[in-house]
Amino acid sequence: EIRKIVNDSWIYEDDSAEERERKRKLFDNIYFSLQYITEYETNITEFMTGELSRYYTEDDLLDKLVSTGFGTALGGFGVTYEEFLVKASIFRTNPIRSKIGRKEGVQLDDLYYVYEYLLDEKSGKIEKKLKGTIRATNKIGRNDKITDGNSPTTKFYQTYGRVLKPGYSLVYMGNFGGDFKLGYESGNVGGLFLRMDARISEVFKIRSSFAFLDVAYDTREYFIPWGFGEADVSFLRYGFGLAKGIMLTRNIELRPYAGCGYEKALSTSFQSTELEGVKNLYVKYGANISINLSLKFKIFVGLGYYSFIGNPVNKNKQELSYSWSEMFSGREGQTIQFGLKFGM
Repeated sequence: EIRKIVNDSWIYEDDSAEERERKRKLFDNIYFSLQYITEYETNITEFMTGELSRYYTEDDLLDKLVSTGFGTALGGFGVTYEEFLVKASIFRTNPIRSKIGRKEGVQLDDLYYVYEYLLDEKSGKIEKKLKGTIRATNKIGRNDKITDGNSPTTKFYQTYGRVLKPGYSLVYMGNFGGDFKLGYESGNVGGLFLRMDARISEVFKIRSSFAFLDVAYDTREYFIPWGFGEADVSFLRYGFGLAKGIMLTRNIELRPYAGCGYEKALSTSFQSTELEGVKNLYVKYGANISINLSLKFKIFVGLGYYSFIGNPVNKNKQELSYSWSEMFSGREGQTIQFGLKFGM
């Protein structure tokens, strides 16, 4: 109803003086209530003190206060309340661009769902169909100072879906992102593993960058020298690292990674010996390729390589005089990975 009144009160250049006055009175009499929803706080003391204060005028600081506060609020209720979701449309493709930018609070790797709206001829209702997902690159339009229609565009890259077309609608879904991998690793080092990747693009200002944590479990039989003989050994690996996503197509992603961690060996044969609680530092690197099966469900395969650094230490933090691969023959080198991936 309010939208209709606003439209009816819009003044055009060719309106007569009487029509302008009528519309002006109509607009002046518009009344609507406001409902309190929530509030957000932001800290800008870093802009008011220290070295930065030498380079900013009071007007600069006030501008920074307003823009920072607006960005904080938009980032909060902009993903919580439907009425405040940033909505736009694709302006052109190859590459994908839209006329939103800094004014709408767009940040690197922001996630947008892309919809096509269709009229159901039977019901007469408009239905929306998800056509894909896109994320913002670091080519963000500087439209915060633009007041006419010549707004610059923001460049996006597609992470899921079908071929997108100009006019499709965008809906902002937040800056979150990450995924879980559950898989199996085969090779001299292997076993079941779980890995969590969290998007950290805003930290390094590099699109589709991740930090990851992983844990793995493996059991094997080894012949241990120095009088131990055959032993059933369980291996527990835990580590962290960094990864970089590269979209090869709109549904296939290559993600190189590098990381480090510890592998711990457990066996009843090691109890009360110098091998009890033994562990060794490792570094690893490799790459995975994932294929979208649905919005949040993917399969992946990959290659990796493990290298153990230095000599192992036991639970008493004593360094042993032999290497990990001498204890567990050939336990290093290339691996093959495969499994399922869940997330965005």
